[in-house]
Amino acid sequence: MITSIHLINFQAHKNTFVDFTKGLNIIEGSNFSNKSGIVRAIKWVLLNRPRGDHFKSHFADKKEPVSVSITFDKIITVTRERRGKDNLYRIENQDESIEFKALGTDVPDEIKEILQMNEINIQCQGDPYFMLGEKPGTRAKIINKIVGLEIIDDSIRQITKIVNENESTIKTLDKELLEAKVKVKDFVDMEEKDKIIKDIDNLLNSIDSQREEYNELAEIIEDLIINRDNLEKINEWLKIEKDFKAIEELYDNVEDLKWQKEEIEKNINEIKSNREKRKKLKSFLGIEKQLNFVENLLKEKEGKEKRLRRLQEITKEIKDNKIISTAKTKLINQINEKFKEIGVCPTCGQTLEF
Repeated sequence: MITSIHLINFQAHKNTFVDFTKGLNIIEGSNFSNKSGIVRAIKWVLLNRPRGDHFKSHFADKKEPVSVSITFDKIITVTRERRGKDNLYRIENQDESIEFKALGTDVPDEIKEILQMNEINIQCQGDPYFMLGEKPGTRAKIINKIVGLEIIDDSIRQITKIVNENESTIKTLDKELLEAKVKVKDFVDMEEKDKIIKDIDNLLNSIDSQREEYNELAEIIEDLIINRDNLEKINEWLKIEKDFKAIEELYDNVEDLKWQKEEIEKNINEIKSNREKRKKLKSFLGIEKQLNFVENLLKEKEGKEKRLRRLQEITKEIKDNKIISTAKTKLINQINEKFKEIGVCPTCGQTLEF
């Protein structure tokens, strides 16, 4: 008996723990409080469906796990967990804890042995009445599965497979027999002929044995078909009610769309926030270009001032050292005259005083 269930980051359940009692248990709550999510969580553990992780809560961090733990008789706990790429089942009791990783589409046999439940044991909101919406053949299969008679269908499939293999073997042996008969005509040596005859006898014996096995299997198949027909006739009294499978699919789609809507709204808010950041960044880039332009002007001004100071130093050195060279004096006079004519420094643009 299920005594409790623990949901973590499953749909709308952040951390939900539910205790069950013996007899009838009723879960109540307002609309969209995700009551049916508890049933989906149980199906996820029992059936390993649905696949993927779209049922993970939208508010959960990517590194946080989504898990559902079901405790049976307050002794054994079966946990279904998905954390990033890790996908596992876990069995826990007082003595040990065992994990099953690298899961396929089925439930591990060890888990099935503990659960002793499948989709037949679950009736969800909007489901049709049990078996009444199914075809007679499907209802017969369900009853066979409940009472353990599905072995008949499995046996028929296995026997049919064996029969087909035997028929293929018989055809191959017949072909080899014909080839052997043709080869016999080409042999002159009696020893070789005796050997071929023995091979033919062996092939014939093998064919006879295969045919006997084929006949036995055919009789078994006939008996199984008769028994299956009898089971289908027993269930003909069942009436079919309106099929609610379409309603179930629509309901599941509504739930999925609800979660997709929340994800889309979350993405829209992130996009709006990113747009504001981009506007601020563009504004900053415009100011940054102006700052770079001013900085280049300052660097250019600094270079011109440095060249002006150097010219002034050179002029002072020439004066201090009283260089009387005619050429140099003439050159200095020419430079000064040029400066007087210009009135400003040709490098930095400042006004010169003499």
